[in-house]
Order: sequence, then C-alpha cells, then structure tokens
Amino acid sequence: IAEDHHAFLRCFFYSTRAAALGLASCSDAFGASSDEEPLLCARPLAPKLRLRPLYLPVKATSVASNEGCRRSWCDRWAQATRHSQGVAELSYLVLATWDMARLLPARCLTLPILLPIGRLFLRLMYIHCLPSCQFVATAVLIWHFLSHGWRVPVCEDSERRTLDVLCALAGTRVPTWPVMLPIAMIFAANVSVISASFLKPFERRGSAASLWHREGGGMQTAQGSARVSLALRVAVDLVVIGAPVSFVYGVLAALFGIWNVCWRGNRITYVTASKALLVRPPTPTPTGHRVLSRSRSNSIAAQS
Repeated sequence: IAEDHHAFLRCFFYSTRAAALGLASCSDAFGASSDEEPLLCARPLAPKLRLRPLYLPVKATSVASNEGCRRSWCDRWAQATRHSQGVAELSYLVLATWDMARLLPARCLTLPILLPIGRLFLRLMYIHCLPSCQFVATAVLIWHFLSHGWRVPVCEDSERRTLDVLCALAGTRVPTWPVMLPIAMIFAANVSVISASFLKPFERRGSAASLWHREGGGMQTAQGSARVSLALRVAVDLVVIGAPVSFVYGVLAALFGIWNVCWRGNRITYVTASKALLVRPPTPTPTGHRVLSRSRSNSIAAQS
C-alpha cells in the first residue's frame, strides 16, 4: 500500500514493544511475586522512534516516464490508487493499538504513549478519510442546491438567526466562497515553502551560497522579480490545473482505492512509479569535465 506509512507504523509499535521489554527486563516485573511492587513503567513508556525528514530534489519525487505523457499519466494513476489503498492502515492501527492496550499494564498507558498514537489516528484520518467525506458532503450540497432551483429551502424558509448564519457559512448564498480560504492558505504555503527552500538562501548568502542555492530553483523572473513569477505559476496551478487534476488523481483515485480495499483487502498489484528524467547530451563544465544527466548516468551505472 503506502509502504512508507506501513513501515512507520510497524517501527512505531515495535519500538514501543522494545521499550516495554527493556523496562520489564530491568525491573523483572513479570517475574515478581504478588507482594513485591513491580517497577515496570515506573518511568514513562514512550516509543524511541523518531522520524527525520530527508529532503530530496523535486525531480526525485515527480512521476515521469520515458515512454511519453500517456504512460506517465497511467503510472501516476497507479501510484495514486496504491496510495489511496493506504486507508487500510487505519484498521491496522486500530488492531495494533488494541493489542497494545490489552497486553500492557494499565499504568503504562500514559500520555507519552497515548499522544503519539492519537496523532497517528488523526494523521491517517486527515489523509484518507477527511477528503472523501468533504467531497461527499460537497456533492450532496451541490445536488440539493441544483435540484431546488439554485436555492436551499431549509435555509431560506428559516427564521432562526443561528441557522441563517450557519447556512451562510456553508455557502448557500455564494457557493464558491467557502473554498476560497483553503485555496488562499494553499497558495501562501506553496509560495512560502518554495521561497524558503530556493529563493531566500541565495538572497541571504549571495555569491557565497552553495551551487544548489545559486540556481534559485531555476525560477525565471517575471516583471524583474522571481517572486512574481512564482506567485503566477502557483496561482495558475491552483485555479486552472488544480481542480481537474485533483478530481482525477484525488477523488476518483480515492474512491477506486477504497473499493479495492473493500473487496480485495490488502492484496494489490504493486506498480513501481517511473522516476525517469529527460536524457540530455553531456554538457561541458568550466573545468572541462562533461556532466551526464541523471537518467543517462544511471543507465551507464546499470550497464557497468
């Protein structure tokens, strides 16, 4: 499924088990007699697993195939549906949490172990369940809105002010405005992340910046400013390209993945996503050496 999520969950509960066994071996609590005070969980039991990000170039994450756009779209669809089947990880998390709560002493179930598990539940709910619930609720509201002649009777016929405010916040009068705030937040987040990762390091260090930072992310300027070009690109992606791409690779892929999990469980056909780059001829560097593109250098390494 989403192999990184599954690997993290397994490592999380394994580290919790290892920590519990470590405390038990130190205190010999499982072998203590009834009149002895067990020392297990005298210290807070917490998993020792820590997740540290490994930042890679954006070209290492995009799905692209050397066989053309159609093959790239198919590979991207296979990756999206495979990731959507990660909803099965939620049931795995429930089962592992139940086994842990059933086997560990009650005194071990403290905040240092319960809070991380709660965050895992929320994270998986946000990733796999919340988008589908939001789409279903929005689709039902739009269908109800259209079937009654562009109006919502329960809101227009109500005399209660609290219900009137709730209907206005739900977008019954202006259906497009509830999505404007999330789009604005996505826009600000994308611009901030790209600026902090590519533009600001070069502006702060100048010629003393590394070769990576001097590239500035390859951002071309518009009106003499790289930030204007960045803002225009992000805006076009969100307003023009975002909706159809999100519907195909988000909504449809999620529904297809949930259907597969419902009828096939975790038996899936794993399709490796293509991460190929365009093959370019070697380019000379100022030192006279010739640099190969990533895909060509990988093929040469494979042949050797």
